Amino acid sequence: RKVDAAICEGLVELAAGLWQHCRLRSVELLQAHGTAAEQAVSFLAKAALAEPAVGGDSHDGPDSPVLDAECREKAISLLSSFLSGDGGPRLERRAVRGAAPQLVGQHGDGLFTAALPAARALGAQLAQHALADPLLVSAREVRNLLAGINLLITSGPCEDDAAAGRSIPMASFVELAGEDASMKFPDLEAWVQTESGQHAALMLQIVAKVLEYRFLLKDRELERNDFEVAFHASRGLFLTIPLVQAPMALAEPALLCLSCLVQASPDAACDVSTLGALRALLGLPMPEANPAPSFVEDTLKGSAAARAHAAKVLSRCVESEVAMDIFQSSGEKAIKELVKLATRLHRDGKGNLESFHDIIHVFFAISQHRPGPLCCFMPEDMLYPLVELTSERERTEVTERAEAIVETLKRDRRCKKLLRPIIRRRDEGTSYDVEEELLKPGDGPGPLGGLG
Repeated sequence: RKVDAAICEGLVELAAGLWQHCRLRSVELLQAHGTAAEQAVSFLAKAALAEPAVGGDSHDGPDSPVLDAECREKAISLLSSFLSGDGGPRLERRAVRGAAPQLVGQHGDGLFTAALPAARALGAQLAQHALADPLLVSAREVRNLLAGINLLITSGPCEDDAAAGRSIPMASFVELAGEDASMKFPDLEAWVQTESGQHAALMLQIVAKVLEYRFLLKDRELERNDFEVAFHASRGLFLTIPLVQAPMALAEPALLCLSCLVQASPDAACDVSTLGALRALLGLPMPEANPAPSFVEDTLKGSAAARAHAAKVLSRCVESEVAMDIFQSSGEKAIKELVKLATRLHRDGKGNLESFHDIIHVFFAISQHRPGPLCCFMPEDMLYPLVELTSERERTEVTERAEAIVETLKRDRRCKKLLRPIIRRRDEGTSYDVEEELLKPGDGPGPLGGLG
């Protein structure tokens, strides 16, 4: 398996020279021998990662001896050219397949953690291909990507906090998932702007896109199970749930991961609820004993995609016992946050109409199981779209849920008083069409326009 470094360096020099001076003939040969091309790309990626050990001693990488710095740069340049499509789309795809396993290794190290800046840049280039075509990413690579994100956070902000004597907020769930079942909530506000933070966000985007493709877009249960197992084997929930409170670059893909999981598995919805994701989304202290800084408000205000993911998570988790306990104990805060989210989804227009319906389902579940907080804290502005949904000519699950919510609210004296003129306007035909308003882009007119 191992070849003398001088021979490897000579081969890299030869390949680089052929690519530079005989490009067309090289492309023909590589396209005619696709499997060999993938193997060659795999070696080049491994050569880029093989670095001298601390102290200057040789430390051979996986299937590659340590090459001199100039030769490693040539290997990286050759790989970058392949990935840029200089040899055509077929070779580009072969290059992605051959190099993808080196993006992140089993222990989280890989191109993103390489000492050579050019190797890290190559990792970012390769990651963009994985984002564009999630089919290229295997279940094993999902597991490795999560390990890589964890490594970057642990060796970065966690170590920085420890070195500065700052305590890191933590939440332990030993009774649920074993000894290492804990979440860390380091301060990521400044770190997410660093190179390591940007790489972590990029890796998390890949994981999220792969889960979306495997769980929601491609219906092959056996393969889907492989990816679900890989996610949980990497303690994916213990990584992504704290990131819901992180700045938007990390929170948005974390929410997409959770949204995919809760849609794919009722068990996952229960786990997501139990491990605190709903508390974070509803702006409640998380962890409860030592709350960490939260950017959830900024994320939901600034990202339509994040709002849609959050609505889906809430709709799939709302009927859990944990959710109902939250609405019972923190009703005012929780209802206000839900209304705020519903308002923003309304303003998103047609693009997030399904997500607005998800929030209607959340209100419906609360009205059936914990109506007290809903009756006490539902604002008048939210009553308008609920009443208008009940007047839709086409009977759907959404209109039926809206009717059930309104009937529950009418049993409360305060809500009944607020509902009476709204219902009268509906019956007289003088009220606005909520579906028509929802299909308008931007901050269109309507009662919800005044909510922040």
